[in-house]
Amino acid sequence: MKKKTGSPRKRSTVSELEARVRRLERLLEEPGGEDADPSDGGHTAGETLSALLLQGLRRRHAAEIQRVLSTPEFDYYLFETYYRGASESIRERQEIYLSLFHGHENVLDIGCGRGEFLQLLAENFIPAYGIDLDRDNVLACEEKNLTALQGDALAHLESLPESSLGGVYMGQVVEHMDNPRLLCLCERCYRALAPGGVLVADTLNPHCLSAHQWFWLDPTHVRLIPPELLRFNLEQAGFGDCRVQYLSPVPEEESLSGFAPRPDSPAEIAEMKRTLQANFAKLNQLLYSHMEYAVMAYVPQDKAEL
Repeated sequence: MKKKTGSPRKRSTVSELEARVRRLERLLEEPGGEDADPSDGGHTAGETLSALLLQGLRRRHAAEIQRVLSTPEFDYYLFETYYRGASESIRERQEIYLSLFHGHENVLDIGCGRGEFLQLLAENFIPAYGIDLDRDNVLACEEKNLTALQGDALAHLESLPESSLGGVYMGQVVEHMDNPRLLCLCERCYRALAPGGVLVADTLNPHCLSAHQWFWLDPTHVRLIPPELLRFNLEQAGFGDCRVQYLSPVPEEESLSGFAPRPDSPAEIAEMKRTLQANFAKLNQLLYSHMEYAVMAYVPQDKAEL
């Protein structure tokens, strides 16, 4: 894997650190700052304490800068490119959602990534924009002439006028949140969506053990969200007509193979084989069912103003 250098995210981090250093320097230039001598009897007790605190703050800040600079950067854009798959395969998986957004305007793609779903929406003349925490993802969207913002989705949703969105899509987002933050996300999506608006969220399926290896591969994942919990959170927020669709079945050749008893088998052997076949089916359901699921939910037409 080739490591990127000079990424926009790294340059942004350096700029933020430089700004923090400038602010600290201005702070230390104030009376009682860096040049103050705590042993100087001409200073009041308050000025001496201020000087000591500022000197400690400078040392702590310098240590923090050194820690950040010496910590290897986890390149999430490169990680997704390496493991999530080609954009073409992601587009194929997301095409099933297009019909749900036809007739809706101002669709928000939360965690838009490289913009695969935004591109699909644009090709189908559905007005949309995205938001993502990763600057490289935003730049990738801009290179495709897609509208994307860098920022936190919860803060962005809170800033929107009520009922101003026609739809929300969240592809592989909810597993990055604990339940309090997820509840807040559901409520803010409901507030921002207009009556009749649609929300689609897909994620890994915890009922399929084969999906767990992909969950633990991503160090930014927080927890697997059972479909029952995600549906409950959406209904609690006010959404109606919540439906679950299981996706990405494990290929049949990767599951356990069964067998059928021969017609001429003795009754005892035939019964044993039927039992084994039933057990294989249960194991396949647990281990090799569907890797992902999606929840589709709608805002009632009689949505009350919040």
